[in-house]
Amino acid sequence: MTRRTASRDSRVSDNDLGPLRNLSMTTPPNLPHKLPILSEHPGRRSPVVPALITLACAALLTCGSSFGVLATCGNNGAKAVTGAFMLGFLGGVVLFCAAAVWLLFLLIWYAVKAFRGLLQ
Repeated sequence: MTRRTASRDSRVSDNDLGPLRNLSMTTPPNLPHKLPILSEHPGRRSPVVPALITLACAALLTCGSSFGVLATCGNNGAKAVTGAFMLGFLGGVVLFCAAAVWLLFLLIWYAVKAFRGLLQ
């Protein structure tokens, strides 16, 4: 048994490849024509993801604005800034409620569609 040393032009022989010896490195693998990841309608995306993003951004806006209201609440001269943070907080609460209703509607919609699919 010979010991190989690392050199600049060391090459791998056919015996070193073992079970990979008969495979061609330029032949692509055989993939099915339809990948299971893709749906029948590749342009359609789930409407749940935008609703979740809206809900998360509304929660972030609400939390940040509430922190701003609490931080500037004790300052007598910062009434305009406190009012701006309060408007952001109220807008975030409204947006959060709207996104929650949106998600609830989507869940009911998918439940009805699934129930109709079971009946057919």
